[in-house]
Amino acid sequence: MALADVKLKIEEDAKRQAEEILKKAKAEADDIISKAEEEAQKIQKEWMQRAKEERENVFKRREIVANLDLRKLELAMKRALIEEVLSKANEELCQLDSKTYATFVTKLLKTAVKESEAMEGVLYVGENEKIITSEWIASFNEENGTKLTLAHERLPHKGGFVLNLGDIDINCTFDMLITNIKDDLELIIAKALFSN
Repeated sequence: MALADVKLKIEEDAKRQAEEILKKAKAEADDIISKAEEEAQKIQKEWMQRAKEERENVFKRREIVANLDLRKLELAMKRALIEEVLSKANEELCQLDSKTYATFVTKLLKTAVKESEAMEGVLYVGENEKIITSEWIASFNEENGTKLTLAHERLPHKGGFVLNLGDIDINCTFDMLITNIKDDLELIIAKALFSN
């Protein structure tokens, strides 16, 4: 399986898992935007009152500043929602059932081995990894003719693995996989959350 296929699989899985999260996040986004609109109306009323007391040019400058602040606040809230969706997508990947998780990391590892053309290496897994064990790696080695070993040291990531090939590390942690496709996912999530 080519790296592009793995990327596509990850995107598809993330999209599916993100859809559920997006529904929930959409409701939260609507609530946040509603509150932001209420705050904007409050700010606008305050500026209207001041406009009566101050000159027109001062009012215009302050209105511009208020609108910029409101846009910044709205953008920050949207950014926070997108980050939350990505974080939840990562959590969903980490919470795959054992069989699905094993199938997924097997495909990732096969791709990493194939792309690197290395048959020997050391696998580093997360602190709470339960699927990728010495027995699992032995089975993988037998099926694929590789000589991989499990590192004694555990890394502070959730889900996936890092394949060390001497001077080269192939990072297939879920955090890194999502980071690699983050730009594409952010556009999809933003459209789903904020398009009206």
